[in-house]
Amino acid sequence: MNKLTFLGVEGYPQGGRKTISILVEADKYKFLLDCGASILEQLDTAEVLANEINSVFVSHLHADHSSGLILLLYGMLMERFEKRYVNGFHTLNIVGNQKELTPLINYCKAAYPNIFSNDSPVKVNLQDISPFCEVRVDEKLAVSAVKMVHAIPGLAIAFSLGQTRICYTADTRRTVDIDELSNGCDILICNIMGCDEKVASSAGFLSATGAAELAKKSGASKLILLHLYDEDSRHIAYETARNIFDGEIIVPNDGYCVSF
Repeated sequence: MNKLTFLGVEGYPQGGRKTISILVEADKYKFLLDCGASILEQLDTAEVLANEINSVFVSHLHADHSSGLILLLYGMLMERFEKRYVNGFHTLNIVGNQKELTPLINYCKAAYPNIFSNDSPVKVNLQDISPFCEVRVDEKLAVSAVKMVHAIPGLAIAFSLGQTRICYTADTRRTVDIDELSNGCDILICNIMGCDEKVASSAGFLSATGAAELAKKSGASKLILLHLYDEDSRHIAYETARNIFDGEIIVPNDGYCVSF
């Protein structure tokens, strides 16, 4: 069964909620979309080992999307030290714009140089992706990307697993490129800010209104809204999107799963 598990859905870890990370599973392939600070705890809840993750996409360097990467690498080492993972060599693809991710990768290398050494049982593959190019990460995964328009540079991506195409906009306002990337997707995942598109756009986000309009234009069957901070904002975002988009709308909590 192929599924999405929303390990974390918020932009700030308040009230016990977790920051953004989405686990994509297709057969035995496991792919993380962003890597929030609670990644090890949430993987443990999902009964997934760090060493079982094949690829992780980091959209940009804001902490709610990237701060868990160093913890993921730490978890891979500790699972081997504690003999919870004993299956030998493993490759982890770190996917993103490698120039933009350089400070994060350098931090990881400084903290755990042994995991980047030639004799490490974990092979870290730094997979660079650039806007407007489809890049094959491995035999299971190919991704396309466009630039986010946000406070700092980053990427939104789309990819297909089986018969399902998924687009993850990450943190961005709506652009022509985002429209093109999302066109023809089955599942659209958007990090949003409120319901007023003008206000959200000025802060570098989609709103519930903009996300619903994008989903309608793209032909998606599912729209998933993340980055909301309380139940009231979730309810308002859902109702706003419902007035625009006729497909399925999901505003998940941490741990929510969607089959595809």
